[in-house]
Amino acid sequence: MLENTKREAAPPAVADSIRAPYGIEELAAQLVERQVRPCLLQTVNGVSAGGVALRVPVRAALQSPMAAEHLLRRVIVLVHENVPLTLKLCELGAEGEAIRALEDFCGILRTALLAEGLASDGIGISMQSHLVPLQAYLLICTAILGRGPRYVILDSLQMRRHDNNQVQAEAETNWSFLWGRRHATPTIIPAYAASVTTRCPLLGDEAATAVLPEAGVQAPVESAWLPMRLNLVDFSDGGGRLQWNELKSALETAVDAGDRILDHLHWPLPQQRSDAWQNRRLAVCVGGLGDLVVERGADPADLRCLQWIDETVARIHALLWDRSKSLALRTEPLPALLSNCPAVPWDCDIKKSDWDLRWRRAVASTAVRHRNMLVMSPYAVLPGGTASAGFVDLLPALHHADAFSFAGPRVDGFRSCSEFANFHRRAWAVMQRRNAASLVAAGV
Repeated sequence: MLENTKREAAPPAVADSIRAPYGIEELAAQLVERQVRPCLLQTVNGVSAGGVALRVPVRAALQSPMAAEHLLRRVIVLVHENVPLTLKLCELGAEGEAIRALEDFCGILRTALLAEGLASDGIGISMQSHLVPLQAYLLICTAILGRGPRYVILDSLQMRRHDNNQVQAEAETNWSFLWGRRHATPTIIPAYAASVTTRCPLLGDEAATAVLPEAGVQAPVESAWLPMRLNLVDFSDGGGRLQWNELKSALETAVDAGDRILDHLHWPLPQQRSDAWQNRRLAVCVGGLGDLVVERGADPADLRCLQWIDETVARIHALLWDRSKSLALRTEPLPALLSNCPAVPWDCDIKKSDWDLRWRRAVASTAVRHRNMLVMSPYAVLPGGTASAGFVDLLPALHHADAFSFAGPRVDGFRSCSEFANFHRRAWAVMQRRNAASLVAAGV
């Protein structure tokens, strides 16, 4: 009952033709019964989830045969094991040097895979938007590696207006290219979440520099996630009113069954195994906000509509975290909490003892079972079919999310390049405000 990793389209919930180790299949069935679709993967060595995102300092790999050999061996092993993979390319150099470095790296990667009888066309690539012109990025990667997923990480250089005419012109060129390629194959998928957050005040935010290949979640490199998908329309009465009893049951099952599935999964990298144990990350991807608004016949540009959607997402977020807290009380807190006590070099034993006591009390009052829970896509606010510009006004509801998914980019709801760019800029602004508002270790 696992998904097939070789698909190109959106995955089915569970493939009946593949048997999983004892426990996972039954737990996955519980999720599907509640309209929650787990994204599980069958690899050579067992059932996994999410895939792998690796950071690649390109110039270091090109200049050091030892570094290149180490990296290529890791990639070969992962591809051989049928593990979905995204490479986060960085440190390419400046201007023309960066283009040559990209071409050289893609060449040695393809050569190494071919020598092992392996294809390169399934490997995803992600890169910052201003390292290499996007046209060159797509052309080189496609010509050498094939038609794997291509992500571009957009930052403030791309999202803000600039007095520097050259920077502004480059940003506009990038938007035009992304707009022009929106219906093409292959395309470039924009991503722009700078961090993942947590509702637990004793844990800090983390830099999200890579993109997980299976769910398109922007996350820390080599982190381990269990993605699950839930569409709010499945819990609607047809008139845009949610059946909260059924939705609450589905969310609680997602947390309970997801927590148990985590204990059965095979993680290809030792760093992932450590991350899975320490942080127990669930990625409950909630979609269908725009479709819910259409069902209700509400005006997405009306402030009351935004308030309703925002309250809905806030309630979903709270239900997930309440369930995680309940699990922590019934089982044990997140291991990252137990090992995260800040080291304070007190000379006085009394002060040190007092600090330890305060930390233990803080853990006891805020303990959770998972570091991250709610994942959302900016496209969740757009309904199926043609969307009006008014749905962009629903983007502020995204601020409740712990992480963001950019898979399956929507391109059918925009009438112009400027409208397309405005949507992504506003979504990015929401994510930036969310980061600025986060607190760490409150009340300790």
